Amino acid sequence: MNLAEKLDQLGVDKDVQTQLKELASACKEKLGLDEKVILADFDKALEQTKKLPDLSEEERIERAITKVRGEYKQQLRSPAQFYEGVVLAVAEPFDMVGYQRRQAMAAWKEDKEKAIADGICDAEGRPLDTKEMFGSRPNRNFGQPLPEHRYLTNLFGVCRKQGKEDWKRFSMTLGENLALMEVPQNVPVTFRANEPDSQPDDGSLKLNPYAGLEFKKLDAEGMDLKGLFAGDLLKSYRVDLNDLQSAHARLQGDPNNRNRMVLVEGDVQYINIGGERNGMLVLEDSSLSLDDDGITVWVPNHLEKMMNFGAGSRVFLLGSTLEMQRDDGVRYALNGMGVYADPKYRMPADENPRSAVTRKDVQQVS
Repeated sequence: MNLAEKLDQLGVDKDVQTQLKELASACKEKLGLDEKVILADFDKALEQTKKLPDLSEEERIERAITKVRGEYKQQLRSPAQFYEGVVLAVAEPFDMVGYQRRQAMAAWKEDKEKAIADGICDAEGRPLDTKEMFGSRPNRNFGQPLPEHRYLTNLFGVCRKQGKEDWKRFSMTLGENLALMEVPQNVPVTFRANEPDSQPDDGSLKLNPYAGLEFKKLDAEGMDLKGLFAGDLLKSYRVDLNDLQSAHARLQGDPNNRNRMVLVEGDVQYINIGGERNGMLVLEDSSLSLDDDGITVWVPNHLEKMMNFGAGSRVFLLGSTLEMQRDDGVRYALNGMGVYADPKYRMPADENPRSAVTRKDVQQVS
């Protein structure tokens, strides 16, 4: 059943039918949405009106039509553009207020009166937002109670405007209610985003998330992920495992790569995932000396589902460089953001020996 047949069946006024058909036509032209999507949303909205039992059937239909029209009119007004691409890396969500809350709670514990006088906590001991400015912009929440969490996460991948232009590297920062959304990695997707006027000078693309951001999977048939990871588009991120120290130092102040993200290739020596805390793997390759015990990669929970390989596999891995202090000195490691196992050298996942190194044994320096 198409939209016209559905509206006829419900006895919707002809003028309203015309408006909805025009809306469907505009959505197909500007948003790339098939009429079936709008019909499904209309059916869903109609079903939701059952929660209002005092409405007549005519009123229910009117409410559903109003809801659908409002939602799609808002999408049509948005300047957000459609992109197609692949998300290759997703950083572990970072709690922007976590450190500030811990500091405030420590101040309260040490001297309650001073914490209140300094504007760090209120009279009930709730941590307050002490940041007056965000750059040149006043913080509207200054002096207000901090939320329990304020998450932020960073995405990286390649994309282009749908069906147009050349492929470009892109980055996007998700905040507020989007930071914890599940983002499909290593599969073709379409999504909407806004392109700010200020762009990086390295040819990459910075995107801002659309309020209704959603990554919709496309058919992955014929996709050459190995060619993408090994190709020229990501060449500027590629480093040898033995070069993490110099890469870490070089990227510290790079405005185009604030995550200190690098792309490495190596053989998996150990895997240890599946626990409550971050998992880990250790990478090895011929660039490392015989007395080097490999490069540790911390694996956030959201990345564990991509670990469909075992020890001995060859992988491409995107991660942010990390300097750590161990008992035997400073070591350089990676916080994992994306991984792809080369099918030619992928060993099956199985029970692998645990590494002697755990996150408890190290202290992050930077």
